[in-house]
Amino acid sequence: MMPSSRFSFGWLAPLILAIGGCISVPTQKPVTQGIFEGAPAQSPEKRVVGGADKVAVVLISENTKANVEYLKERKSSKEDSAVLRAVGQGATLDAFAEALDPSFALNWMAKKLKTEFGTVKLVSSPTQLGASHYDYLVVLDAVFLTTTWGKDSATASFTTQFYDARQQHIADVSSYRDTPVRSGVSGPHGVDLFRANHQVRVAALEEWGTKLDSFIQQPGIQSAASGDTDACVEAALAVQNPALRQKAITACNP
Repeated sequence: MMPSSRFSFGWLAPLILAIGGCISVPTQKPVTQGIFEGAPAQSPEKRVVGGADKVAVVLISENTKANVEYLKERKSSKEDSAVLRAVGQGATLDAFAEALDPSFALNWMAKKLKTEFGTVKLVSSPTQLGASHYDYLVVLDAVFLTTTWGKDSATASFTTQFYDARQQHIADVSSYRDTPVRSGVSGPHGVDLFRANHQVRVAALEEWGTKLDSFIQQPGIQSAASGDTDACVEAALAVQNPALRQKAITACNP
């Protein structure tokens, strides 16, 4: 059983609600752009040690903020369409909203980090680091791009960069998927199309979580078997109702 944790990630919700703008695929930037003035030195530490006494401070990358904007704008463009619902497209719109949920990956990663450290705190800018006591700095980079016009694959990239208390780089834990999800007679469409997009994101998050378990040392605690988590997520994805499926997936990553 993982140690209990104190967890402060409350400003994610207002971030997601407030961001707006034009719908365009964000240009990817270096993960640490806007965080460090120069390239961080390499830490003498080779591993990260978790536990109930450890404090991790999390910074969100510029890529992540831009991706939240992208997903939020795409999601809001259709989810309230009364016309589409009136012609029987409600299930498609629900699946679309699930695939474009801007908080899904952030919530998943936040919950996972919570199982590794006693305290996980999100800070809104690098200027707040000086006033924060922490054992590790985590830079979180989360990008999910769905299929759209001219793009027939779903791309999911999730990275956590770990730094020591002196802001020296220890290591990265990352996952990546770029999976073809074509729409039309030879591929998924409608509800199946959006669910297929969503499954690419879930697979990448699951891979990231497994790697995180292997990388972070828990004193006296053996990492959970990844096979159990894999089976849980596979069963959750088979749930047809979007709301119930979301709850089932979340339960696999407590």
